[in-house]
Amino acid sequence: MRSESNAGSGPETEAERTLRDAALSMWLGMGQADPAGDLRHLNSGRMYLERAIAREVIRLRKAGTSWAVIGDALSMTRSAAQQRYAAVVPAVRRSSRGSR
Repeated sequence: MRSESNAGSGPETEAERTLRDAALSMWLGMGQADPAGDLRHLNSGRMYLERAIAREVIRLRKAGTSWAVIGDALSMTRSAAQQRYAAVVPAVRRSSRGSR
């Protein structure tokens, strides 16, 4: 079931399911013997989201989106976005000229 804040915005995404499951596991696991279990659940959700963000950055760069736009969407500067994700983004040609 979708929360009221997400109602009507389409089917639940894999990222939403991952975060929901992590939050539910934390809530259900409160007071269990493993004191770091909640942190492990949060970390697995974070790792999934970081991979999803990297894939989206790659898609946007391949489509010609500037680092400034990507940085703005990630609430960081252009240079911060480029420093963080440039290593995972294949080189993108800056001109429309054919290959030599």
